[in-house]
Amino acid sequence: VTQPAPVSTGSANALSGSHLVQVGAFRSQEEADGFWSRLETRMADYVGGKAPDVERADLGDRGVYYRLRIGPFSSSDAAKTYCEGLKSRGQDCLVKAK
Repeated sequence: VTQPAPVSTGSANALSGSHLVQVGAFRSQEEADGFWSRLETRMADYVGGKAPDVERADLGDRGVYYRLRIGPFSSSDAAKTYCEGLKSRGQDCLVKAK
């Protein structure tokens, strides 16, 4: 019997493409997941088909954050274009290389 592969919610390596668009940083995985659900509701036409990726980031004295990213995108330009579309819809974002 083969075991299913583990599901990774925090590794950008699980996605293919060179860039991601970060839409927020949250204090818990649950907050990041909740924000993604709200984005899917608010912007279903725009975020549909994109994969959320949550990266756990330990910032030492500043605490642990969970970065919510969307992607992957094949290039920096593709990610920038997508981010600009988010901004035009009222959602701040930034482009991150994987």
